[in-house]
Amino acid sequence: MVKDIIPQTPIKETTRAKTVLRHAKASVKHFCEAFDTVRKNRKASGPPTAGEQDLIRAALVFSAAGLDSVAKELIRESISTLAEKDSAVQAGLEKFALRQLREEPDGISRNEGSKFLAKILASTSPYNRLIESYIIYLTGSSLQSVDELFKTANALCIDNSFIGKRKDKLREAFEIRNKIIHELDVRFDVESGQKKRNSRQKADLEERAQLFMEIANQFIDAVGKKIEGYA
Repeated sequence: MVKDIIPQTPIKETTRAKTVLRHAKASVKHFCEAFDTVRKNRKASGPPTAGEQDLIRAALVFSAAGLDSVAKELIRESISTLAEKDSAVQAGLEKFALRQLREEPDGISRNEGSKFLAKILASTSPYNRLIESYIIYLTGSSLQSVDELFKTANALCIDNSFIGKRKDKLREAFEIRNKIIHELDVRFDVESGQKKRNSRQKADLEERAQLFMEIANQFIDAVGKKIEGYA
């Protein structure tokens, strides 16, 4: 059973992220309960069927989606506050702005940089428009890798050791998640007559789902403590 790990710190910048995590936790719990119910109803004692494995696969996918959404909500709700209070976050924002204004190896042309500047200057609040652009940049891709977790932690300028300590297990969990999402867990290297999908066990995938939610919880806690320290 997935534990209730929702932090209770009353920080407004983390409210939406906590709501997302609460729903992700509930979804994982429901899939796990559905797995147990199906097994109980058919009085199963052997390996889980393909359909039963799909239920626990879904639990892992929903937990990963929850982590992705938690990280993005934290960026959307807290980056403005952090940029005002934290010089390191401000430096990240300035680096982003500079990259948009000049020709860089990533392919941004001077013409695009001029358009970016024009949009910022023409807005009713240039600073808020810059923040909005930075948020879009930080949340524009799916957060489904250890590198993306580090990128998010660095943008928020929070201690990323909670990721580093679990990076090997996280990498394995993301690899499984990606096989499920992008390949339906299908195996293409098997002989005729063998199982065409990877075999999954509830305990293993539930443990990995719990890991994703623990990391999401630690993101929320780290951002909450950082903001609380400015009070």
